[in-house]
Amino acid sequence: MYIVDLANGWAAANTTPVYEDGSDPGYAERQVFENDGAVVERFSPNAYAISAEREKGNCVADGEAGWFRLMPRWFLKDANAETFIPVWSSSNHILPTGTFLQPIGYIFDNDENILNLPIPLPYELNWLDIREMLTTEWQSKTGGWLEIWIPNTAAFSPTATYPYTYDQGWLAYSYQTASSASVGANWSVLTAAHREVGTLIAD
Repeated sequence: MYIVDLANGWAAANTTPVYEDGSDPGYAERQVFENDGAVVERFSPNAYAISAEREKGNCVADGEAGWFRLMPRWFLKDANAETFIPVWSSSNHILPTGTFLQPIGYIFDNDENILNLPIPLPYELNWLDIREMLTTEWQSKTGGWLEIWIPNTAAFSPTATYPYTYDQGWLAYSYQTASSASVGANWSVLTAAHREVGTLIAD
């Protein structure tokens, strides 16, 4: 993934996950899905939880993640700095007007002070602007992280086979920029967000 703004002296890149072949019969059913005729591995919370158990030598057949959260970092060097959090999910279906996923969210600063607020995710790709999310009292903060707790609900999933958000793919990144009077002193960075799943719950 590349994000480039040459006029402002910003250029940032990071690797992104790719779908891997999931046709081996050793995969659990919830670890894979069919994509354009090919069976590939999911980026879903349930797939993460099953893989985590198998990495520990526990040969589980299937199950659901106990919980799932995205934890992107944010930094604001000064009043001109920005942090954007792109959040992607594999759900691209049309929802009823006014209906969208709104996870519980927490914003922490580097001193572990906390803001509690809902984080609307109405689209397949959502760009969160940290500046717009911070309260007036928090505008002077220089950094911290988000916790975006994705609920496991059937209301927003695109398929009827496994109609839950924990069977959807989820990815997030943090895009941070700093700007000054000199383009040569500007910088930007793009980092992948930490993803964390709870203990697998057997079906």
